[in-house]
Parts: sequence; C-alpha cells; structure tokens
Amino acid sequence: LSYAAKGEPPVGIEPTTPSLPWRCSATELQGRRGFLPRAGNDSRGRARATSRPLVFARQQYHRLMRIRLAELADAEAIRTIYNVEVTDSTNTFDMVPRSPAEQDAWILQHSGVHPAVVAIEPADAGVAGLAGANGEIVLGFGSLSPFHERSGYSATAENSVYVDRAQRGRGVGRALLAELLSLASAHGFHSVIARIAGHNELSIGLHTAAGFELVGVEREVGRKHRQWLDVVELQRLL
Repeated sequence: LSYAAKGEPPVGIEPTTPSLPWRCSATELQGRRGFLPRAGNDSRGRARATSRPLVFARQQYHRLMRIRLAELADAEAIRTIYNVEVTDSTNTFDMVPRSPAEQDAWILQHSGVHPAVVAIEPADAGVAGLAGANGEIVLGFGSLSPFHERSGYSATAENSVYVDRAQRGRGVGRALLAELLSLASAHGFHSVIARIAGHNELSIGLHTAAGFELVGVEREVGRKHRQWLDVVELQRLL
C-alpha cells in the first residue's frame, strides 16, 4: 500500500518533492512504512490487524520540522520543556525539577530499545526557541519507557510526549507520537501504553486520534498542587 495511493501522508511524514511524495522525517530513514498494525501470534491477531484503522491524517506541520533521536546536546532544551510542566502543571506527577545531571542520565537511559526523540527545526529557520544539538531549535520531545520492571511485561512500552508551550497547536505532538509508534513497532513491541492525567484532554485526544483506546481510569491516585488527580490509561496494539 503506497502513501500516494491513499492520497495523503501518514502522521509524522512530511512532504518533499513531487517525484518523491512522502519522506519519513524521523531518524532520516527514507521509505519507512506507515503504521500498519502487526498481526499477533494468535488466531485473532490477523483479524484484529485488518479491522484496526490505519493512522493516516492530513495535518499542517512545520514545513522544516523533522524528528531525530535525542542527543546529550539536547539535554538543556528537554529539561527546560519538562521542568515547566513539573513546576506549573499537573501533566506530570513529578514534583521536583530535574537537574542537569539527571537530564543527562535520562537521555543515556533512553538510547537503546526505549529511545527518546526530539522534534527540531534548523537553526536558520528564523524561529525563536530552545537550542539543542548543532544549534537546532527543539520544539518538543517524546520517549518510550519500560511499562513494568517484571520481564513478562517486556513486550509493552509506555510513551510520553511533551511539547514546548510556545510551539503547541502546530502538529508537533502528533509527529512525535507517530514516530514513537513507528519505533515501537520496529523494536518489536506488541503494545504501547499511555498514562495521562485525567484532566489533560489535549493529550487524551492526541492519543485517541492516533488509534489508542481507553482501557481504564485510576481514580484519585495522585496528588499535586492540592488536587486529587485521576490517571487515564490508554493502549495501542501494534
């Protein structure tokens, strides 16, 4: 199934030239497939894969935006984006801002099968923002993490997506999530879990649009800024 045949690009794919309709922006891999759900090992897997809708969408993206793996030189930009959410929101349940050393360690921990990615624009794009590696502007970041420490859960990953507040509403989160799903599939994961604060309707909508389904709500399991917080759990089978 070609992207051209569908008449529109999948999420996270940016237009290039008329002779090459779509190019995968992340990790600079040309010709990556779209997010076709894989059939499972059981007899129901193929039926589930054929019934699940393809995640194609016509979206307006930054024309110069691309996504790549995070580097240590991106640490301060990532830390700045994350720490705003730590101190000023309940979107993360962390309550202590990350230090530079902790952020470096986080990037090193997300350099293997559970990667971290950043959405960036070139330094000469004329857009103000947080500088990362090579002076590129970091628009947001995302990551895959282990879902549970017990080995029986190793085929499931948990995702996180954070976008610089100054860059929201421009397709950055959609592109980051799309790349995380692509990487999760390429790394052999069977499912991806998103655990989101119950009031965060934007993030819930982002994941629902990417094919995630609600699997449960944990009532008042967190407390921050004098509020009891629910956690909504969504899942996407790959």
